[in-house]
Amino acid sequence: PLNAPPSELASDNNSYTDWVAPCAVTVLSAQMRFATLTGDGNLTMTVLKDAIGSSSTSSVEAETVAVVSTNDNDLVHFLFDGASVAKGETMKISIQADADVTGNSNTYVMITLLMDWNDRHTGSSAVITS
Repeated sequence: PLNAPPSELASDNNSYTDWVAPCAVTVLSAQMRFATLTGDGNLTMTVLKDAIGSSSTSSVEAETVAVVSTNDNDLVHFLFDGASVAKGETMKISIQADADVTGNSNTYVMITLLMDWNDRHTGSSAVITS
C-alpha cells in the first residue's frame, strides 16, 4: 500500500505487496495517473524478487521518471526492458518518490504483466519451500 509521497509502506518489510508468481512473469510496464500533483520530483518504480523461503530481496529493474506539478492528470509511463520473475519467486513492485509530489490526492496505478501459463505450478496443494 502507498504511504505518503507516493512511497510504499515501509513497515513489516513491505510484505503487504508480496505476490508469488504462479508461472514465469515479466513486468512489461506500469502507468500512474495523479489527480493532483502538488510538487516536482522523481518517481522510481522498481521490480523486486526473492525466492520462497529466502529473506534476500534483489532488484530486477528500476525505472525513474521526473514529474512536475503541471503534470496533473497526465499519464506517467514506466517501460521495463524485461523485468522477469521465475515461477515460485515472490515479486514486489516498489514505488518511491524523492519528494512529496501528491499531497493528499488520489493516485491510480496499472501494471501490465506477461504471464507464461505453459510454465505454471501444477500438482496438488502443498507447502512450497523453494
